[in-house]
Amino acid sequence: MTVLAAMALGGGAKYYAKAQSFLLVALVIAMIAIAIGTFFDNIPNGPINVDYGFVGYDGQGLNTNGTKIDILEKDQTSIWLPQFSTDSDTLITHSFFSVFAVFFPAVTGIMAGANMSGDLKNPSSDIPRGTTNAIILTYITYVLLLWMIGFTSARCSDADMSKCPLIADLTWAESVKADPSLAPLGGALYNKLMITAHSLWAPLVYVGVFAATLSSALASIVGAPRILQSLAGDKIFPWKILEFFAKGSGEGNEPLRGYVLTYFIGTGCALIGQLDVIAPIIANFFMISYGVTNYACYAAHESKSPSWRPTFIYYNPWLSLFGAFLCVACMFMMDWANSLVSCALSIVLFLYLNHIKPETNWGVAGEARKYHSALQALEVLETNASNHVKTFRPQVLVMSGNPLDRPSLLGFAVALRAARGAMVMGNVVVVPNTTTTTTTTTTTTSENKEEGKKEEVDAAAVAAAATAATAATATAATAATATGLKSSTDSSTDSTSLEITLSAEEEASAARQQMMRNITRADATREEMYKLLYSTGPKILQGSGFMCEATCAPDLLTGFLSMLQLGGVGRLKPNTVCFGFKKDWKTCSDESAKMYETMVAASMSNGRGVMILRDRDDTFALKNLDHRSSDVEVVGKQDDNGEIEESAVIRTGNSARSFTTSSASLSKSSRGKQKEQRRIDVYWLADVSSNNDCLFKF
Repeated sequence: MTVLAAMALGGGAKYYAKAQSFLLVALVIAMIAIAIGTFFDNIPNGPINVDYGFVGYDGQGLNTNGTKIDILEKDQTSIWLPQFSTDSDTLITHSFFSVFAVFFPAVTGIMAGANMSGDLKNPSSDIPRGTTNAIILTYITYVLLLWMIGFTSARCSDADMSKCPLIADLTWAESVKADPSLAPLGGALYNKLMITAHSLWAPLVYVGVFAATLSSALASIVGAPRILQSLAGDKIFPWKILEFFAKGSGEGNEPLRGYVLTYFIGTGCALIGQLDVIAPIIANFFMISYGVTNYACYAAHESKSPSWRPTFIYYNPWLSLFGAFLCVACMFMMDWANSLVSCALSIVLFLYLNHIKPETNWGVAGEARKYHSALQALEVLETNASNHVKTFRPQVLVMSGNPLDRPSLLGFAVALRAARGAMVMGNVVVVPNTTTTTTTTTTTTSENKEEGKKEEVDAAAVAAAATAATAATATAATAATATGLKSSTDSSTDSTSLEITLSAEEEASAARQQMMRNITRADATREEMYKLLYSTGPKILQGSGFMCEATCAPDLLTGFLSMLQLGGVGRLKPNTVCFGFKKDWKTCSDESAKMYETMVAASMSNGRGVMILRDRDDTFALKNLDHRSSDVEVVGKQDDNGEIEESAVIRTGNSARSFTTSSASLSKSSRGKQKEQRRIDVYWLADVSSNNDCLFKF
């Protein structure tokens, strides 16, 4: 571990490939020596090789005592059929999956490329090609070595064959642990270094073992700190201790602090001294990692995201799902108790991340899947053209403006959320139209220069006009005649007035610039509304499910009509409009009252229901709402004067619409509290001129 840490700290990823090349050469030499050695069972000594369990491809040989060992016979030396034993060192009774757990970490190096994706020049092509080649080469190498060693080795061998047990159970393992002299000398089951007898030169086996160990460990000690560094840098977990590992060093931003942490963790595991104990734990976490990776590929495919375009021509989403299932199944078969703990830990981390909602946005497949599901549901709604009163949901466009300016209207919208309908908070930003055909600009001299400048035209036109005016009166007049500018000089104020007539091109350019400013301002307003509702606003608003819409218009009516006609999608268009009561209707201008009346009339003309909230006691203000419930029964207290009966007539042309009010009392009781009467006023709207029945009822 010290050597590995020194290599990582000294060179990092820069020298990782070079070190792997040297280790690969040593590993290949060791494997070649073993493969060739299987054909020479008499090197260095035939009987000694048989004592260690190496008998050659003929399957038989004589040990140092002259005892014949034939691995083709069905006895304790036979290679036919599996026979799992109890390890005398760990007292673990092995099975197929326990052996698989010990073997599995040997193939985890194929993910080294993915762990170092940030250091690759072209990871999109290098990772698939390198991983695929690594899998093929590893598979061929391991299978060949397995067959070569399996066909030339006895299950148990010793000079004294009486030490070979018929069944190596727990009782036998305990006796061997108490007296190691009872253990057989060789054999595939009882000598973990039996492969030294197969090699042309035994020391080459130790070189290969160290090379394989260093190669796998170096891949982990270089890759794992980078994952930790990325995890800390993205601030997925808001833990101060992780921020310490986000900082890199050097030109390649090497995670030196992560190297040190990995060194201590690896050293601690190595000091345990039992590979068979450590390997299943490592294999368990690798299974979780691979299983999640496989499922992530399947989820990305199912999200139908345009960004998911795998370049691997043999990719199949069902194979990814099967791989995820296979990883989970193998994990539980290897060690079900450890798997339960690992899964519980993973679920806790997942729920914790969902709870804290880190700001990092990676474009997760879950969000894309939600969008796809919502779009499919909307398409299904569109195919169902019929409506029914039992399935009606109020989809309300609440003309809240700046929500902070109308707390009662916002609170009323919170109460209406009990119906689980779409709720849109509308805000019209009034922006005067500054793109006019003719505009007057005044420029002054000396100390009045800054105060006399009026920014009423496009900046380029103002600059051109000011430059022409300050040159001379005659020159300015000539230039104005040529460009369509009329100039005059007022000697009493020492200023020059220019009447600028914008050309069609200049007017179009100014209009485009204003349009872009309006779009930017509307987007900023919308973002502020969302921020208020879901971040900085009262807790009752967070998670309320409101949608926000903002538009810029020269007046309130124009912006409202745009929002009314274009707001929503398909069946999710608002079917009801909610206004605040116009409190200044007695003192406001006729134009303001007419605009309010027109907004109400336009809503009804477009087939929308209309609600007008009059909350004189601020009952629906957010500070007065019951935070434990958003039920519509939480309404204003009954007035001391009894039920309210009011009426008002709004005239539009020759028609008249009458608003009459009635009241309904609601009761609400709570634990240990006195019952109190509360009331909501309900308005019925009827066309008085035609004596029709009620058109709308709320």
